[in-house]
Amino acid sequence: MEEQALQKEKDPVSKARLEEVRQQLARLNEELQPRLMRYRTEKARLDEINALRKKREDYLVRLSLQYTHCLLIAMMSSALMSSTTNVQNDANQPKQAD
Repeated sequence: MEEQALQKEKDPVSKARLEEVRQQLARLNEELQPRLMRYRTEKARLDEINALRKKREDYLVRLSLQYTHCLLIAMMSSALMSSTTNVQNDANQPKQAD
C-alpha cells in the first residue's frame, strides 16, 4: 500500500522512500522464497502421509469385513455339518414300533 501511495508522489523524498520500500519488498521476497519452498515440500509430505493413512484404513476395513465374512462362513458350515450329522444319525437308528 505504501508503495502505491508513494508512486503517485513526485517529490525527491517520496521517490527515495519509494526506492527504499521496493528494496525492502525485494529482501522480504528473497527471504520468503525458501520458506515457501519448505512449506510446499512439508505440505506435500503431509498430504502423502494422509493419503497413505487413508489407504491403510481402507485396507483394514476391507480386511475386517473379509475376516467377518470368513467367520460367518465357518459358523454356517459348522452348523450345516452338525445338522447333517444329526440327520445321518437319525437315519441310522432303528425305528421303534409303537
